[in-house]
Amino acid sequence: MRPFYSTRAVADELLRYFQTAIIWEADEPGEHVELSYEQLFQEVCKTANILKSFGVRKGDVRFSFEAGS
Repeated sequence: MRPFYSTRAVADELLRYFQTAIIWEADEPGEHVELSYEQLFQEVCKTANILKSFGVRKGDVRFSFEAGS
């Protein structure tokens, strides 16, 4: 049995894909970055592929720390 998706549900998902997911405001006025869900997904995939290349697997525990200024 195939799942049923209404046209409206598909349209809503497509619209959300191009909406802004993250807005990063820098310390300097007027300096900011906006990422859409599509761009965010691409960045997550890049990061996942980098971790895979280092041998990180599902269930592994990792810690990342970036000191602020």
